[in-house]
Amino acid sequence: MSYRRAFEILHYQVEHFACDVAVAGKEATDAGPAWREYSSAECARIVDKYSHALLELDIQPGDAVALIAANCPEWLFLDIAVQQIGGVTVPIHATVSDTDFAFILGQTKARLCFVRDRALHERVVKLKEDLPGLQAVYPFLPVDGAQSWEEVIGEIADVNTEAVGKRKANVSEADLATIIYTSGTTGTPKGAMLSHRNIVSNVDAIRQAIPLEPYGRSLSFLPLSHSLERLVTYSLLASGVALFYLDSLDTIVADMQTVRPDYFTAVPRLLEKQHEALVARGTSGGWLKRAVFAWALRIGVAYDEHAPRTPWRSAGLWLARRTVFDKWRGAVGGKVRLIMSGGAALQPRLTRLFGAARMVVIEGYGLTETTTFVTVNRVNASDRRVGTVGLPVPGVELRIADDGEILVRGPNVMVGYYQRPDLTAEVIDDDGWFHTGDLGELVDGRFLKITGRKKDLFKLSGGEYVAPQWLEHRYVQSPYIEDLMIVGEGRKHVAALIVPVFGVLAEWCEERGLPHDTPEAMVAHPEVVALFTAEIDSLSRDINEVEQVKRFTLLAREWSTDAGELSVALKKKRQVIREKYRDEIDGCYEAGD
Repeated sequence: MSYRRAFEILHYQVEHFACDVAVAGKEATDAGPAWREYSSAECARIVDKYSHALLELDIQPGDAVALIAANCPEWLFLDIAVQQIGGVTVPIHATVSDTDFAFILGQTKARLCFVRDRALHERVVKLKEDLPGLQAVYPFLPVDGAQSWEEVIGEIADVNTEAVGKRKANVSEADLATIIYTSGTTGTPKGAMLSHRNIVSNVDAIRQAIPLEPYGRSLSFLPLSHSLERLVTYSLLASGVALFYLDSLDTIVADMQTVRPDYFTAVPRLLEKQHEALVARGTSGGWLKRAVFAWALRIGVAYDEHAPRTPWRSAGLWLARRTVFDKWRGAVGGKVRLIMSGGAALQPRLTRLFGAARMVVIEGYGLTETTTFVTVNRVNASDRRVGTVGLPVPGVELRIADDGEILVRGPNVMVGYYQRPDLTAEVIDDDGWFHTGDLGELVDGRFLKITGRKKDLFKLSGGEYVAPQWLEHRYVQSPYIEDLMIVGEGRKHVAALIVPVFGVLAEWCEERGLPHDTPEAMVAHPEVVALFTAEIDSLSRDINEVEQVKRFTLLAREWSTDAGELSVALKKKRQVIREKYRDEIDGCYEAGD
């Protein structure tokens, strides 16, 4: 048995792997939260039960069903149940505004909306009056005064397998499976329509590019409403890998130890946080511990799979692993073999450090509109290049336009934007090429490297163009810089807003007897400013003079999604940051500039 439609991936697992543990999630017990595990066969039975309930609620082919919830088995079960009766799943990020909730639910005419808890239930219910098409809002968890989905399911004695089977048989590969709204940085969200063919083609492509061992374990904590995590979930399901869903990052350290995952997916910001935690542990304690850690870190940053392994280099790596890196790997369960990273550029030094710790980071590139993966580095070292996002996945064509824009063509390219043929025509040309809006180049004629975003290009007062993204990627290689945004449109030189790595900076200040009780005290101190000046100058050496950061401002707090400065995918909302820090930016330039 194979799969041609997205919902058949679960049935493929039942036939080929019959996993004792296919999916797991946390459930409340008298003793506290505990893992509840589901076998492949049990998952299939639950999905059919969900489909039966949806039929009872009169969900018709093409009807939209919205999902607003943290990662949990019910999310996956409902996603598949909707698809196999011809419905269209509409995942919505729980962190978007009520305005966006109302827009997405209204535009898709969602018949049902499923939420995780009371807080989300209250937010959606208060919008229901202005959404005449919304039939009901069901929470997964008990909510006072509301019928939960568990109660609806509990009323079903026998599943009408014949009715469910007829609906399955009538679903075409070309039918819509989901509409995923792009988080965007400004303006109204756009709904990317993905068909079953889109999803299946990309799942097949990523499984060919990155073969996964069946019966391994993965920990899922990126939101399933994010296209990257959802596509990876389908790929793991098709490969017979157990999915352990984590609904909160609060317990991730303990859960890593309990689950002991072989695989997980992360955005670069989360890997940077993990690295910062390692540095914080390594720089505490006596001088000998700090010296050993600093030596191991140098070994890790210089780690190169393609370099000849001399006896001296091999011995150094072995010792660094025994003293430092094996403990780091142990902190994430001790079994991690592969980490898939996407959503933004990952610092090359982190890729090398994780590799030195025997945790291979596979960096890839794609968009919601391309059903996620366009390129990905491979497990085989000869098909992997640090600092790039890898090779095109099987079946996908890629070319670089004359202006540097990345163009993509293949079965993974979306059907179009929901109810926006005008926007669709702007990004998909008559020859079927999707215009990504990203700028790139090919390294060694094979590996894609992202160099920027077309819309983020800006011009200095002297007429020179600046692509901020690659510069930001360069400067955040400093161990003291958490994040950085390049500014300077219409100005005479490039400047930057810098968010320090406050934990590392506090250690540096403490060693020198400088104030370190608050971020404000640290960033205002002249010696700290001098430290960052030296870091910026050092990293500017190989950068074209006109693109070098000449002035900067140190910020006293991190950017966040809660403050509206980062998107759900943890990408900078540049316009928001520019407006919020207008005075700080002006302070980087002389009066009258």
